[in-house]
Amino acid sequence: MTEYSIDHIPCEHVIQSVWDYLDDEIDAERKERIRRHLELCDHCRDHYTFEGAFLRSVSRLLDETG
Repeated sequence: MTEYSIDHIPCEHVIQSVWDYLDDEIDAERKERIRRHLELCDHCRDHYTFEGAFLRSVSRLLDETG
């Protein structure tokens, strides 16, 4: 894994914050810093894309069964 520290946010912290980012449960400043990191870091962007697709799939399944 390539380790970026963009706006002083290392990949590890971005990965740990993906769910909060997807759920819009972080403050605007941190959200913007994570967004900029995701623009530059393929590894974290891939993780974010996967987690987002997973979340949408689970939500769709819950809607179908509920």
